[in-house]
Amino acid sequence: MRIDERVPACPVAALPARMVVGEVEDLPERIVQARKPEWRSLVLDLGAVEVLGSLGVRALLRLERWCRANRLWFELRNPSVEALRVCRLAGLGALLEAADRTTGGPVELCMPADRDMVVPQLDEIERAMTDLGLPQPAALRARLVLEELLLNSVTHGKPPSDRIDVRISMHGPMSRVQVGDDAGAFDPFTAALEVHPEDLAQRRIGGLGLPLVRKSCDWARYRRVDGRNLVEVGFLPDLA
Repeated sequence: MRIDERVPACPVAALPARMVVGEVEDLPERIVQARKPEWRSLVLDLGAVEVLGSLGVRALLRLERWCRANRLWFELRNPSVEALRVCRLAGLGALLEAADRTTGGPVELCMPADRDMVVPQLDEIERAMTDLGLPQPAALRARLVLEELLLNSVTHGKPPSDRIDVRISMHGPMSRVQVGDDAGAFDPFTAALEVHPEDLAQRRIGGLGLPLVRKSCDWARYRRVDGRNLVEVGFLPDLA
């Protein structure tokens, strides 16, 4: 099992091909032991699962209950055909669908991919998130992330996009924003980050946007759908 923590609050654990007896008995414990204070979510990627037995299903349920008890967002992502079949037979369809179940909104905006048109929309985006129920501290954090994503799209998209679509919705306690554009494929959550020298005088200005995005959101997902980038970020109410 490999855990991708490039988005520190949203680790993605790639589950093994064989989720059966002899392979997954200690899987929940290994994930629990790997937990870091930054975690706000836990995503289990089922894309490589070839065999999913009853013990594997129980491991998924144990992890879901652990996340609920520890106030972590839980998600099953990218199920293989076999994993999807078994999860549905076992009554786990609700877990597979939870990530996309909208409980509030959506609020949708469409704007030209132009800096002078995008920046004024940030106030409206922040207001929409607070209107949907996201507390103000988390909404401010979301605004910073969206500013970086939108400016990255209009500044660095190659080929440039004609328009940017923003969709804001609630998913249980999570406020989620999706940014869509038709620029070339680019995943901000897996792209290589610049290595900055320790000496501040030697650092160039710029290159700090992606680290800010990754460190400031509680959940993240990237998809390429019908020639468009769909960059999604989620924000949970700040813990007391």
